[in-house]
Amino acid sequence: MSVHRPRAAGRIELIADRTAMRAILDRDRAWAAWALCLSGQDEWPHVRFWRDDATGAALWVLDHPRWGGAVHTFASVSAGSDPGESDADNGGADFDVLVRAVSFPRRAFLKILPAARPALVQRYRLDRLEPIVRMSVVPAAFRPPAGVPLGEPFGLEHGAELARLYTGWPEAAFGIGRLHRRYRYWGIREAGELVAVAEHVLRSPERDLAIVQGIYIVPCCRGRGLAQAVTAGLTAQLFSEGARDVVLDVRAGNAPAIAAYARLGYQRWGEFLGGPADLAG
Repeated sequence: MSVHRPRAAGRIELIADRTAMRAILDRDRAWAAWALCLSGQDEWPHVRFWRDDATGAALWVLDHPRWGGAVHTFASVSAGSDPGESDADNGGADFDVLVRAVSFPRRAFLKILPAARPALVQRYRLDRLEPIVRMSVVPAAFRPPAGVPLGEPFGLEHGAELARLYTGWPEAAFGIGRLHRRYRYWGIREAGELVAVAEHVLRSPERDLAIVQGIYIVPCCRGRGLAQAVTAGLTAQLFSEGARDVVLDVRAGNAPAIAAYARLGYQRWGEFLGGPADLAG
């Protein structure tokens, strides 16, 4: 393990070896999914992973010319932590020293434990963060719905169709460039029109880990199980390609969606705060 210690705080270490960092994050794959998927060989020069030896708190920081900035917090990464204990169950770590000691990107998308908020508010404006539920599923637990059409894959040739659908959800910020960056989509058509879609954004072949997001159903077709269907279709495709963990996020207040994903076998990891943030001051 290659470790550099900043002069600002001797108990803070920068894990500078990618294999060592990934071994630490593998202890809680569901929570570390985005960090693992965005710490490949190409991204590694833009990643920093800081750990506080005294508290076990850690920060994964990305400042990438294409992906932009990201900050994720971790609580259970000390050498003696229980691999079976998730960060959601260990939210009492003290992030104050860590946050004061490291540098951050000017703009970043944050995925943070609630316990980290008091520390990070010293550095970022956090007014746009919202509670998010993290869920994950493994092949043995996956239960696709019976008797429901699961849809079909959508790719670059369907860019205009996808763009039309996502106009109903501007917050998703869909762009054709995502298809060129190998985002993948799974959708359902009715009467020739695309009415439901799920998006696969990231995958880590090294860790057999995949992330699903961007699930959207046109308003007139909601309440009929289509969100569950496209999520099931995309999840099944990812498992067929070798993934052994699939992860998704859903707003904490969206109880129907949480219940729908749970019926597919997705298990609730816990709740965190997520959203874009700018450095304060």
